[in-house]
Amino acid sequence: MADTVTRALFAAALLLAACDPEPEPLPDARVELAASTAGGLAPMADGSAIPIVFGSQGGYHFDVGVRIYGVDPDGARLRYEVWDTDGSRAYHADATYALRAGRFHHVGDHLERTGDRAFLDIADATELAGRTIDVLAILELADGTRFEDVRTVTAAAPD
Repeated sequence: MADTVTRALFAAALLLAACDPEPEPLPDARVELAASTAGGLAPMADGSAIPIVFGSQGGYHFDVGVRIYGVDPDGARLRYEVWDTDGSRAYHADATYALRAGRFHHVGDHLERTGDRAFLDIADATELAGRTIDVLAILELADGTRFEDVRTVTAAAPD
């Protein structure tokens, strides 16, 4: 009996030793907000214009995406927020993306996620068009580690 218990404990110790802990984010780990276009991601620079899109279901949104550096986002949550630059008014509708490995493209030293929408809680594009706003991408890993990127841009009227 003692032999069986000893073997079981030894096997359990080997199994635990073989398990890798969660990898730590790299020192340059970050999320980078970008505009999502038909050709992929395009830079979203501070001071640039981002077009308001009137969606097929009758609401408004921005076409956005992210570049992710230094972390594995599988199992993470991603959301986009849109605020007045002084933080006094939120223009975004609550929407969170649960991230899975198959929804990313490996590009060089990072991952890209395209085709997301920052849904807007506005009745008409004129509420936001021409305003300077902050657009945020917030990536929260399964362990609670959080990365953010904010861009101060101008909302452009729909085409």
